[in-house]
Parts: sequence; structure tokens; C-alpha cells
Amino acid sequence: MDEQKKTEQNAVWNTEPNNERKSEQNIEPKSQPNNDLNSERNIEQNAEFNSKRNPERNAGANAERNAQRNAEQNTRWNTERNSRWNTERNTGAKSERKNELKAELLNSRIYHVMQGITQWMDRYYLDGVAGMIPGGVGDIVSALFAVVHVYFSAFRLHSIPLTLAILNNTLRDIFLGLLPFFVGDLIDFFHRANKRNMQLIDGFLTNNETVINEVNRKATQAAVVLVALVIGIILIIYALIWLTHTLGTALFS
Repeated sequence: MDEQKKTEQNAVWNTEPNNERKSEQNIEPKSQPNNDLNSERNIEQNAEFNSKRNPERNAGANAERNAQRNAEQNTRWNTERNSRWNTERNTGAKSERKNELKAELLNSRIYHVMQGITQWMDRYYLDGVAGMIPGGVGDIVSALFAVVHVYFSAFRLHSIPLTLAILNNTLRDIFLGLLPFFVGDLIDFFHRANKRNMQLIDGFLTNNETVINEVNRKATQAAVVLVALVIGIILIIYALIWLTHTLGTALFS
């Protein structure tokens, strides 16, 4: 009787784990495939959704960026083209206007007068002949013809350096002509200041770089000389005033 009970209990005990294992096996295969299937389905849906949404979003963003980039490039290109076109047009207009003014100056009456003065004074040596008049009168008279060159450079060409360079040649011609013992008279025949002035004017009109450099160099020399003369005149006037005051005080006090 007892053995029969033990046998029944062992049978019950052996059947319970088997039932539990079967129930677990029955439950697990049902629940696990469902979870995996759902997760795979969610992944596929997300992938499909992203594949539909992202291309549209990226396409729109790319189109907007491309449109903005094209607009910026077109604006920059138009600005550069207009600037270059305006520069070329202004440069061409200035160059054309400058050539017209140059032609007008070369055909002007005063230019032909300067050519005549240069021919008579230097080529026919009237400057040297006038310099032989004593007392420096001839040198001063011949220097008056240079006023035409000074007027042309100052009021027709509006060039201060060229005017100073012409004054440099003219003043040098006067001072050299004042040298005593006929040395100045001999120099007047070979110095030819009027011819030098015409060369400066012609080179300035044709934009000759060598002549322009010479103009600048002589203009600097003339400016230094003029400043020195002004300072010398002021010192002479101050010395005369001081001498007059000193002598007047000594004689009449």
C-alpha cells in the first residue's frame, strides 16, 4: 500500500515538471515569434517611411540651396560685369576725351606761337644776340618770351610740376646769361632754354615717361630754389629793418 502511494507520488512529481516544460514550450514559441515579427515589421515601416520622407526633404533643401547659390553667383557675376563694363567705358571715355584735348592743344594758336618763339630765339640765335645787350637787359627781355610757355603749362595744361620745370629752365638761362666777361653771352648761344621748354611740353602731352621724370626732378629743384629765395628775401627785409632801427637809435637818441 505504501509502495503504491510512493509510486503514485513519483508519477505525479515527474508529470508536473513535464507539464510545466510543455507549457513553457507552448508559450515561448507563440510569444517570441510575435515579438520578432513586430520588431521586424516596425523596422520595415520606419525604413519605408524614412525612405519616402527624407528624399523629399533632402530634395527640397537641395533645391533651395542650389537656387540661393545660383542667385548669389548671378548677382556677383552681374555686379562684376557691370563694374568692369563701367570701368572700361569710363576709361575709354577719359582716354578719348584726353586725346581730343591733346589734339586741340596741339592745334591751338598759342602752341604755334610757342613753336615760332622757339624757332626764332634758339634756332636763329636771337636769344644769344639779345644777351649781348649790357646790363642784363637783353637776358631779361629774352626771358619774357618764356612767359608764353609758363602760361601754357599753368593755365592750359594745369600742371604745377611742368610750370615749375619751365621756370627752372628760364631762371637758369637768366642767371647763366648774367655771368661776366662774355661767358654768359657765350652760354646763351648754346643753352637754348626755349627749346628745352618745348621738349618738356611735348613730352608731357605725349606722356613720355622720361620727360615726366625730368619734369618732376626740375620741379623739385625749382621748388627748393623758390623756397630758398622767399626765405632769403624775408631775412633781407628783417635785416634791413633791424639795421634801420639800430642806426636810427644810435644817431638820434
